[in-house]
Amino acid sequence: MRLLGIYISPLFFLLYLALLVYIPIVAFRAARAYRDQNHPTGPYPFMLSFSFVVLLHVFGAIVALIPQYFYFRDVAPMLLEPMLTQMRSMKGIGSPAEVEQMIESIRGISLLQWLWTDYCFTIFLGAIWGTITGLILKRN
Repeated sequence: MRLLGIYISPLFFLLYLALLVYIPIVAFRAARAYRDQNHPTGPYPFMLSFSFVVLLHVFGAIVALIPQYFYFRDVAPMLLEPMLTQMRSMKGIGSPAEVEQMIESIRGISLLQWLWTDYCFTIFLGAIWGTITGLILKRN
């Protein structure tokens, strides 16, 4: 759904992509700074970096719920109609009845479901970045 945002504002779409790449870098640098300040020598377990990065994503996702609320309330419905028109014109998707059923199921997703899915996806990404960061920063 966000990838269709390029039709609304290419600038915001590019900003979204830039932040998608930048956030893991910031999380890694923050975890490394924490390790260097609080554990300059000696062992540093995987779980400290992992939990640090995941918690950054958890609280960041809470802060991000505010703009996401407005995005899914105001922008997403505008993007849905062009997407649905394109789906209707595609031949390989399925029969017209199946396409209409898909369209109705997309329209049936509530704002709270969109927000919850996005929140969970952010935490999932945090777990991936946390695993990578934890493996890079761990010391035995």
